[in-house]
Amino acid sequence: MPEYKYIGHNSTGTKETGNIVADSKTAAVKKLRDLGLVISDLSEFGSTKTSRIGTSFKIPFIGNISGKDRIILTQQLSIMAKSGLPISQALHSLAEETTNKNLVKVVNKIATDVEGGTSMSQAFAKHPEVFNSVYISILKAGEKSGKVDEVLMRLATQEEKDYDIKNKVKGALAYPIFVLLAMAVIVTLIMIFIVPQIQAVFDENSLQLPLMTKAVIAVSMLIRHQFIFIIIGMIALFVGYKMYYRSEKGHYQIDLLKINIPVFGALNRKVSIARFARIFSTLLTSGLPMLEIFSTAQGVMGNEVFRREIDKAGKDIENGLEISLALKKQPHIPKMMIQLTAVGEKSGNIDVIYENLANFMEKEVENITRNLTTLLEPALMLIMGAVIGSIVIAVLLPIYSMSSSI
Repeated sequence: MPEYKYIGHNSTGTKETGNIVADSKTAAVKKLRDLGLVISDLSEFGSTKTSRIGTSFKIPFIGNISGKDRIILTQQLSIMAKSGLPISQALHSLAEETTNKNLVKVVNKIATDVEGGTSMSQAFAKHPEVFNSVYISILKAGEKSGKVDEVLMRLATQEEKDYDIKNKVKGALAYPIFVLLAMAVIVTLIMIFIVPQIQAVFDENSLQLPLMTKAVIAVSMLIRHQFIFIIIGMIALFVGYKMYYRSEKGHYQIDLLKINIPVFGALNRKVSIARFARIFSTLLTSGLPMLEIFSTAQGVMGNEVFRREIDKAGKDIENGLEISLALKKQPHIPKMMIQLTAVGEKSGNIDVIYENLANFMEKEVENITRNLTTLLEPALMLIMGAVIGSIVIAVLLPIYSMSSSI
């Protein structure tokens, strides 16, 4: 039976590490959740591979359970629960209507567990690869309050907002990535098929080539003769990046770079703050205690820098510090959020204020992504024109010299 090393936080927000023996990774997560731990890292003992909960590698388009699938499931379950249909029956009905085979299996397992006497939150918690700690915590709160249908609708809203903000960021990044890849392909094809033919003409006429032309020919020869090694090098760099990002230091350093990089840094910061504010508001409205809110939220922040700062703030709150003062001690928490938190503490409407903050930040993300697309389009066209234009000029210079000498 394999042994797993874990890092997590208990109900008071205290960090705990240790080893646990279980049949599988899913079983290990279940055991740890039953002990009241929120897991942030889990890896097989003695293995160099670290699995960050909820971010394991998945092959796209092969029956994975997407965020959209989860949103639809939650919305439909909420409607059925509000209509008075028993949860297990509602889950079986949803399994029959769902087209995603993986989701059908998960929903049927949850329904069977609920029928067997397992609470809904515990049944959902057995599938951490689909339902994160925020999802489970909100379900627990709904069970305690007896308002499962309301909590499920709140969950659907939370999931939908999270899904929308991720799609906006992906949409903003998709265009520049596509243009850069297209430019790389075009330049590679020019270097492999066109430059060698022109080089042959230069060699036949024994032309004295300018430095710019020599550089283009050298790059062409490197790509043609060392193509395999270039591909291997790129793969090695990618694997090295992934390994470094999986390490504790690397994860923090790369995420720190993400929130400080020009243009995109502001976008990443606002996404993280919007995510925290939305989760905080949803959990508080659902009736969770403050310490549990910070413990749960920090585990799904998506950025290691903010995760650590939320964790530290939670510990300060546990020691009796006010929320605004605890957040003020963290260097990357924006001043506006701290000021709004202080206002919320005085008025007693911190959940409403955080919901408004989340809405504001989400609008800011939308504005930034829209402006990014507008600004990057001409900039990328200029870059592509400059690169391809430089190659054309390098090729034409010797030809022009040759025609001038005739």
